[in-house]
Amino acid sequence: VAIFGISCLIMAVFPLILSMFGMTGLGSAYSALFAFFMLGAALIALCTFLSSMAENTLVAMILGVVGVLVLFLVDTFVTLFAPIGAVVSLIVLVVLAGLLALAVFGATKNWYFTGLVGVALILPQIIAFVINSQLYDGLLYRVISAIALFYRFSVFCSGIFDLTTLVYDVSVVVLFLFLTWQVMEKRRRA
Repeated sequence: VAIFGISCLIMAVFPLILSMFGMTGLGSAYSALFAFFMLGAALIALCTFLSSMAENTLVAMILGVVGVLVLFLVDTFVTLFAPIGAVVSLIVLVVLAGLLALAVFGATKNWYFTGLVGVALILPQIIAFVINSQLYDGLLYRVISAIALFYRFSVFCSGIFDLTTLVYDVSVVVLFLFLTWQVMEKRRRA
């Protein structure tokens, strides 16, 4: 992040140079540069976490590229998820909960705990769907829009200082650095 920050500081000189030759929106230029730095820090934290899970350098690189590509593609095609109905949203969220439960098994190697996590993630969704299925209309679109890194970057670059975007980016950095630390501690103990 320090090396990335140095390159961002070097780029911060260019709006000043351009302002000497004409009208330049320094506020929007520096807002976009700050958004770029925060997006880069979040992606670096994600790739650090993904690479900490791999034993091989090549596998770590592939995981990082695929992780960033998936985030970019999800953000690019987020509008495709808008017309998805309630049943499809429920199915996708149940499948994601099942995958998360399997990830818990990968970390704990405990089928009992994995089953508890799976039930705790899936059962409330099914109950909420039975009680009020309208909650799930467009839910997948709202969830993906809420976690979309690149979409938040584009909002920030349009000159709108959004505190929620800043908090989200910092939260992503802290979360993935914490997860990286947990993986490294587990590996150190083993």
